Amino acid sequence: MIMSKNNRFVTVIIVLFAALLYVDITFIPKRIAVAANPVEVSAMDMELIKERMLELLLDPLSAEYVNTKAYEIENDRGRIVCTQYNSKNKFGGYTEFKHYMINIQNDKFVDEKIDKVVAKKTCEKLEQEHIIFAR
Repeated sequence: MIMSKNNRFVTVIIVLFAALLYVDITFIPKRIAVAANPVEVSAMDMELIKERMLELLLDPLSAEYVNTKAYEIENDRGRIVCTQYNSKNKFGGYTEFKHYMINIQNDKFVDEKIDKVVAKKTCEKLEQEHIIFAR
């Protein structure tokens, strides 16, 4: 039986779709929920946060920190520390508290979330459900 051009095109599309689906299922890492257990915030955690703030804030010495919480991530994925900070702006006044999240592994800074929406949502999820999504 001879296939028309339209049938060949449809067959090629189906094969490509199936191949992409296979690649997605087998090779692309999925985000999984990982348990995060609350732990006490250490002095090292706060030092790392303050060290990062030296690079991020206009007046890091004026920074105030509230609601600082730490979570140990299972499977040796380190620690997540969430905090809210406020510091003086260029006019010398305080603005509003912003969310900040830092990932610490082996007492070293690994990653951070400065975007207040992302940090806020992630930290709220950690506080409420004690899970974080990871690859």
